[in-house]
Amino acid sequence: MMNRYRWYRIHIPQNSDQVINVLDEFQLTANKAYGFSKFVNSITPHSYRFFWRTKIVITQFDESGNPFYQQMDSINFVDFVLLESLNKILLRIENPGKSVRDLINAFESIFGLGFTCKLLSFKNVSPTRVLQTADLVRIIGLKVFGTAINEDIVTKMEFASKQGMKLEKIPQLKGLTHIIEYITYEILFEGVKGCLTIHSNGTGKCKFLQHTHYLYHCKFNYALNFMS
Repeated sequence: MMNRYRWYRIHIPQNSDQVINVLDEFQLTANKAYGFSKFVNSITPHSYRFFWRTKIVITQFDESGNPFYQQMDSINFVDFVLLESLNKILLRIENPGKSVRDLINAFESIFGLGFTCKLLSFKNVSPTRVLQTADLVRIIGLKVFGTAINEDIVTKMEFASKQGMKLEKIPQLKGLTHIIEYITYEILFEGVKGCLTIHSNGTGKCKFLQHTHYLYHCKFNYALNFMS
């Protein structure tokens, strides 16, 4: 199963204990437009599911075949985690949709003046501390753009290797200015193989067949890199 993640650095006027208490008490009820539910048994602390209502119009037909319309509530959800280190808070959203505006608006409404949110992007997608505990790490996928062949030609290039590759030994990139769009690592940990793909736009993708504890280790430690 492939999971996608996106990170935001947020600032909340209240301290972390107050934040957790507010979210724990702000549950979705019949008279609320949105609410939160905490994952009690999650291996990741401060894991939540955010619910919000949207209106949809459905078409029905009477016995004569005439259409009539009815408005109903639809409930959407997205899962997220709050991570804290060195007095900074990260918001990590799991499998985000096209927009996380409803969640950000809910935070702004709850925490009020002083709340800020900034999307994190990966300017440098070189190996990080998250890979140091793995038994084997190798690059198996790479996509670059902004590569100038000459003054008139700019190209995108994509590379793949089953055996692994080193960036400094790719001849097509030597001497060329380029920007990494994404990089994919194959990771071996205690006999379990998986992949970690890091995109420059701030999206991370993890795919492991087993070993959810290592998946948790990846998500948490990779997030901590932005707090130091």
